Amino acid sequence: MGSASVTTGARRSATKKTASKTASNLPALVERMPNATPQGGGEPKAIITPAGVEVVREMAGRGYGKPSLARKLGLGSAAFYRCLKDQPEVADAYAEGKAKEEEFLVGKLRTAADKGNIVAAIFLLKSRHGYVEGAPPDTSRTNVIINLPDAMSEEAYMRMVSVQQQPGGDDGRD
Repeated sequence: MGSASVTTGARRSATKKTASKTASNLPALVERMPNATPQGGGEPKAIITPAGVEVVREMAGRGYGKPSLARKLGLGSAAFYRCLKDQPEVADAYAEGKAKEEEFLVGKLRTAADKGNIVAAIFLLKSRHGYVEGAPPDTSRTNVIINLPDAMSEEAYMRMVSVQQQPGGDDGRD
């Protein structure tokens, strides 16, 4: 029994060494700024590195949400949201990934609709063109059109106002 536990311990030690060697070969996804903590306290400020930005782009393109991205980068949700706000390149990568995912999924739906899949066609009509099942078109909203005059100089405006205010001037009242 004693030799089995020694062998298992040796394997664990070797596995840890291999894992740490592999992890050190990977590029850092996040840099932590230990002296920069947010105003409300919490975890230190983090900056997502260019390698991390690519992870965000790739994972967002595969449909991963923000909580999953935060976990992958080793960040809490609040820190990840802060990075999205503070680092435009992270927000752009997330948006690009989501756009890539949408393009892929719409393409698949369109292909299915082209092959005669009625459900895919109906879904595309509803989601992309505003079709609503069983409801008549919305006519309850009144369209109001406001016509504004062209831009005019201050002098021209004052002449127009003074003519309308004079007795007998055309002020629009009958």
